[in-house]
Amino acid sequence: MLEQIVIAIFALTLVNAVSLFKIRDDLRGLLKINEKWARKPQAETDLELGKHDGVIARCLQDIDDNPRHAKAHWYLGRAYFEKEMLSEAKEQLELLAKLYPSWRAEFTEPYVQEIDNQL
Repeated sequence: MLEQIVIAIFALTLVNAVSLFKIRDDLRGLLKINEKWARKPQAETDLELGKHDGVIARCLQDIDDNPRHAKAHWYLGRAYFEKEMLSEAKEQLELLAKLYPSWRAEFTEPYVQEIDNQL
């Protein structure tokens, strides 16, 4: 009986250790993604220079890596907006507002209203 308890404890410990390593790897990935956005994002500079396609490509990759990446959705929406791809811009901005409601009033709503006025 004692042997079975020891084996069960060992198995649970092993499962927990594997889970912790997975969580650690996931967190490292998120930190790496967020590291790119810690300073003035390259996306902001590229938008200022009119390099919309580069912003779109990078943001789509970041969203593919992390579908809840707020700044990637934000810059993707802005790049689409500036390229006059209004329905795509609206889709990204509304998704961002759903994911992060605190972004709605200051960041997404003004663009969505402008898009609605233009459509």
